[in-house]
Amino acid sequence: MADTVYLTPTEWQDLATGIDFSALTNAEMEALIARASALAEAEAGLANGGSWLLTEYINEQHSWRQTHRAYLYNWPVSELTEVRIRVGAQTSATIQGTEVYVNNTAHHIEISSLALAFGIAPDIVSLGLAEPVVEVDYIAGYEIIPDDIKHAVAIIAASLYLSKLLFEEGTAGVVSFTIGSYQVSFGTKQLGGVAGFANFVPDQAKLLLRGYKSIFLR
Repeated sequence: MADTVYLTPTEWQDLATGIDFSALTNAEMEALIARASALAEAEAGLANGGSWLLTEYINEQHSWRQTHRAYLYNWPVSELTEVRIRVGAQTSATIQGTEVYVNNTAHHIEISSLALAFGIAPDIVSLGLAEPVVEVDYIAGYEIIPDDIKHAVAIIAASLYLSKLLFEEGTAGVVSFTIGSYQVSFGTKQLGGVAGFANFVPDQAKLLLRGYKSIFLR
């Protein structure tokens, strides 16, 4: 989600101990945090304007599966308003959210019975679209952002700031120096990280975010 941020400059300073922020203005810190937040979302696979903030999603569409499950883009789900199974351009069947099972651990919802949707035999699904569509209205996200996400964003923001400093110093990408004959080695990796390359997500941040990855099935 554009301009979504998961921590404040003050929180970043508290988490990123040992970093000198004196050269950064508050606006510059906010810009780095916003970029780090977007990278954290991308690493976790949030899609279609998804956010970890509590957000309402309307008419999110998924392919109908024989398992009667839909793997939503955003979690955890706090309220499932309505599910529609669309079998034609003007034909759909509605299920109230209270009739659908939500599995926030496995990141899917499951429609327990097609009879709830159609009131007749489930075979009607085969009479409409070649691939029926599940449309979902729901609310998902956190009222309070988990510490893991805040720490991950702080780590990514620190990496972006380091990249900025290295580019300004002209040492971006430097892996090693040899003082004797003055040799300089360049590369993208250094101690599991990046020496001055933008849009990098450090391994520590990836570890913190792996429990928040979205599942996409086609």
